[in-house]
Amino acid sequence: SQLHGAIYVMPAIAPDYAGSDDYRIIPFGGIYLQYENFFLRTEGSGLSINVSPIRNIVAGPAVNFRIGRRAKDVKNAAVAALGDREDAVEIGGFAGLRFDSVMVGGDQIELNAKMMFDISDTYDGRTIETTVSYQAPLSDRLSLGIAATAIHGDDGFQDYYFGVTDDGAAPSGLPSYQAGEGWNEVRGTLNMRYRLSQKWTAIGIA
Repeated sequence: SQLHGAIYVMPAIAPDYAGSDDYRIIPFGGIYLQYENFFLRTEGSGLSINVSPIRNIVAGPAVNFRIGRRAKDVKNAAVAALGDREDAVEIGGFAGLRFDSVMVGGDQIELNAKMMFDISDTYDGRTIETTVSYQAPLSDRLSLGIAATAIHGDDGFQDYYFGVTDDGAAPSGLPSYQAGEGWNEVRGTLNMRYRLSQKWTAIGIA
């Protein structure tokens, strides 16, 4: 066995902040390294490391930097009047199952759950992220990946990022609102990879 992996860089279109319908172009990239069953991979602004030696089990620590919201950068006047939402540093872990060559040779299914806790005293809460993903080769050079993710936040997380305080209600014109725990995001991801050569691959992610 030997160390192998990939580094990718691309432009991306993303919301200005969680819940925004205004978008911006940002740099986006990541890294994936694997040695035998162990791997290190970035996930957005986070990093996960699999330390399980068992082939079909993935588990390990995770860290994430959650980007907040700057009032001066928000185009929506009501949301801008609510003020800044600070960045947060989160640590936690993940666990799941991975299966190879399930439907066709060379494909892979992974099911995992990740729990993260705020350690920066920003929102003083936790999130749980569950993901099901499938990757399969379509030819010698082309592969397709799909994934479904759902994220659950506790009271602290939901209210900090999506609530409206009494102090924020007056200047924003929004009614005060205390957001309770619940599912705050459900998303689907599609990626296509085309191998141009032994070292170079073109990647598209939606």
